[in-house]
Amino acid sequence: MSENANQGRRSLDMDLGAFDRPDVSPAKAPSSSDEQRRRVNQVSQFPSREPDAKGDQINLKLSSEEKARFKRMAKKERYNHGEFLTVLMDAYEKSQS
Repeated sequence: MSENANQGRRSLDMDLGAFDRPDVSPAKAPSSSDEQRRRVNQVSQFPSREPDAKGDQINLKLSSEEKARFKRMAKKERYNHGEFLTVLMDAYEKSQS
């Protein structure tokens, strides 16, 4: 920088050494008994991964075209995806008998 650019600027007196000296000691992990751990594990389960009153979940590997077709057909008939899959399975079984 030129001398003209530095005119009017002043240096900041900052004590950066304080960042090297933490004021607090790290918190100690609370000790837990087996009963406490069991209760925590029970409460912290992932409900989204458990079957609900509606049923279970299935993942299908489809091409983009197949997925779009399935969603379009279900939407046209006003079914959710699970209900529409049931309709398709029922039609398939009926065609086999």
